[in-house]
Amino acid sequence: MPGPEAPATEPDGVRTLLGPRPEAPWTENLDAVAAAGPLPPFDAAVTGFLAALTHGILADPAMRAHPALMAFAHALRPAAVADLAARHGERRARGTVLHLAPANVDTVFAHSWLLAALCGNAGLVRLSRRRGPGQDLLLARIAAALADPAFTPVRARTLILDQADHGPGPLARLSAACDLRVVWGGDAAVAAVRAVPLPPLAEDLAFPDRFSAALFDAAAVRDADGAALAGLARDFANDVVWFDQSACSSPRLLLWTGDAATTDAARARFWPAVEARVAAMGWRLGPGAVVARLSALDAAAAAGRIGPVDGGTPAGVAGDRLMRVAVAGPLDADRRAAHPGLGVLFERRADDVPAALAGFGPKDQTLVVFGMAPASVAAAVDGLGVRTIDRIVPPGRALAFAPVWDGHDLMERFSRRIGRG
Repeated sequence: MPGPEAPATEPDGVRTLLGPRPEAPWTENLDAVAAAGPLPPFDAAVTGFLAALTHGILADPAMRAHPALMAFAHALRPAAVADLAARHGERRARGTVLHLAPANVDTVFAHSWLLAALCGNAGLVRLSRRRGPGQDLLLARIAAALADPAFTPVRARTLILDQADHGPGPLARLSAACDLRVVWGGDAAVAAVRAVPLPPLAEDLAFPDRFSAALFDAAAVRDADGAALAGLARDFANDVVWFDQSACSSPRLLLWTGDAATTDAARARFWPAVEARVAAMGWRLGPGAVVARLSALDAAAAAGRIGPVDGGTPAGVAGDRLMRVAVAGPLDADRRAAHPGLGVLFERRADDVPAALAGFGPKDQTLVVFGMAPASVAAAVDGLGVRTIDRIVPPGRALAFAPVWDGHDLMERFSRRIGRG
């Protein structure tokens, strides 16, 4: 399978991975993409390219080893695109959208870029050089699909770059060419990008640091039959371990609701099932990640931010699988910041849902719910009186990207309306 064209390295550390003319300087490619202008929303070249790309991924048995790529392709398959067109086809492109992608989730850049492309926008993408094999594989698939002459209009409006040090010079040039700048990254990255000016009519759309949790009814887990428990363990393991728990929507806190005896019984069934599933998946941390995890937890414990590691379970055995950490009371901002990811589950019990959600705030994004009606959980979230929790999903859906993210309808933000009358 062909990969991205051999990239040209520039003196400022920027490489063209995909563009109209990869052999040319990236600045020339930038000018060409910006000059190409928008397409009509849901143009046949874009939808055809997406159909070819997603079909190629879904039809390849080797892709099953990359669940994130399979989920990406399923989310943008032709039926899903047709549904988006039915709801958003009357809008118009903004022009050129710049996507500044994170290093921790392989497929975010493609979701962002392609949703904007469906709206008719030209796309500028800056990737991190800290790419994993999944992202390189996806780039190769994109390059192969764009080689089809039928998709020349898409290629003419696409520039995918990486940059060695994310210095401000290239970012200023990219920002000056865009009508919308989409920032996926931590709070510090968002602040640094926002310091770079935009054209007067351009806007920023930022997705900064967020924290996600799971909320389980202990009685429902205790009473689940064998098949239901196995399914819950499978789905929860997928939510936690993919991307090494580094996605903003990866659950890092498991909240149990119920009395102490019921919760103990539920935990005694749940955690062995999850550990067995994680072992079957073959997931484990490398030596460097194990050291980083223990160092972060030791520092948090020394600062009084978390309680002791729960040593009464098999979770900590060998030190490279899941680890559970007992916490007492609601998590404050410091304890959220202390969470290292890397397969750690903060865990605590509360008597009911309002008590479980105490302390939640604007930094909290996804809530994975089991054993209770989402509507009742949403009512409890509404009762908090602050912006908190942008997604309530069942187990197995924490990492499923959707066109509504962090409370933003991306199709609306990537497009504009023309007022009439």
